[in-house]
Amino acid sequence: MELIKDIDSRKELIETCFKKYGHEAEHCFYNFKSQQNDSDKFYFFHFKEGYGMPVVHYTNQLIWYFETEPLAPKDKRFDIIVKTMEHAFSFESTKKVLLETSPEMRLKLLKYARETNKYIVRRPCYVYYCPIYDLKKWDPALPGKSWKKMRNVLNAFKRDKKVEVVDSNVVDKTKLKKVIKDWEKNRTKQHETIENYHHYHSVDDGFANYKMARTVLVDGEPCSITAGWPVPNSKMYYSSLGVTNFKHDGLGEFSNIDDLNAIKAMGYEFAHFGGSDKSLLQFKMKFKPCRIEKEFLYYIVQKGGSEDRSVEERVGEDK
Repeated sequence: MELIKDIDSRKELIETCFKKYGHEAEHCFYNFKSQQNDSDKFYFFHFKEGYGMPVVHYTNQLIWYFETEPLAPKDKRFDIIVKTMEHAFSFESTKKVLLETSPEMRLKLLKYARETNKYIVRRPCYVYYCPIYDLKKWDPALPGKSWKKMRNVLNAFKRDKKVEVVDSNVVDKTKLKKVIKDWEKNRTKQHETIENYHHYHSVDDGFANYKMARTVLVDGEPCSITAGWPVPNSKMYYSSLGVTNFKHDGLGEFSNIDDLNAIKAMGYEFAHFGGSDKSLLQFKMKFKPCRIEKEFLYYIVQKGGSEDRSVEERVGEDK
């Protein structure tokens, strides 16, 4: 196992690993690279079999963040997480590891922690609900009684306005950043995460490595950004960035419907609309997902370490 810290010097190797073994929405080299700043570093664990584990090291907080499961076949992922976690804890400064995994993977790690008596797996501090849309069944016309309310919302939004949708790259970057700033001011406290600067990086980089970026103009004013990329080794598209300035009723519905229509037009069979808390999920349910996937965000600490509060987490405590 090799820990690669200079990711730009090994970019070709890392991108090849993402392409060959990627399977999650966040499995995009740029997604990790754009999260870097002075204190948060994107590192890459590379294994001799060609597998990989992208991680973010929060150097100020002494935390290693495993944002996704490994770039590897399904039957290899648990072992790679364990090896990567044990390497992270080999540094005396490491306080804890933050993981984002499926519920199934967390159960495996709970079992491993009890069997080895080396770690404590904390309760999830956040549950992401990820709606998936079946675009094979998606009809942009929104026909029938079940879509009547949505059609009314869209018609009311467009009434007495000039509404256009353009490529985000033709919009002034300062105005796009203003959309993000307005979104930050109006979203709920639960949506405030450490990843906000990621959105600004995307604008500065001209949405590099995004497959598509679209902006809704209302009477000439930029009011939204939706952008994303294909999920590797699948027929799914990940709409990773979706923000509005909240200035118009129906704007969120319009921009998301436009996003789904554009994704379908590109030939994808499924769309992933990102992780949400329950309140945001209720909004995304308006577009009738075919299923909801769940991911847990939680910490693992060393038993007897500085973060050990002597509370053993049990499977039955999962909510």
